[in-house]
Amino acid sequence: MITKYKISKENSSIEFSTIELANQYRQQNEGWSEPEKIEEQEPVEVITVPDLVPLWCLRTVLITQSLLQPVKDAITQIQDPMIKIAAEQGIEYANTVSRQSPTTSFIQQVLGLTNEQVDKIFINADKVSA
Repeated sequence: MITKYKISKENSSIEFSTIELANQYRQQNEGWSEPEKIEEQEPVEVITVPDLVPLWCLRTVLITQSLLQPVKDAITQIQDPMIKIAAEQGIEYANTVSRQSPTTSFIQQVLGLTNEQVDKIFINADKVSA
């Protein structure tokens, strides 16, 4: 909760962070009302998980967290040749990766990550810039 103090004069008002500052201003400037206490909720930071990130950004986050190599190692263990080739090409050459994609689900499963951990990876990947 954020507490402020508002003083008013005719059609104007000023808010102060402390009652002392409000009273000090009133002493130096005539005609202002007694301070009115105002309590406001602190702003809540809303973080949006991006649905799509560039692959190079996702790979950067995975590398910095030492998570890319375990994913590559798991791909080498895939038995079905078509799925294995698709996974290899996807992790190396895709333009983007969707949060809801099979690639993301595979990474999550291989690394044993929670949905929140995957969200955090995508949030961090969205912040990467060259």
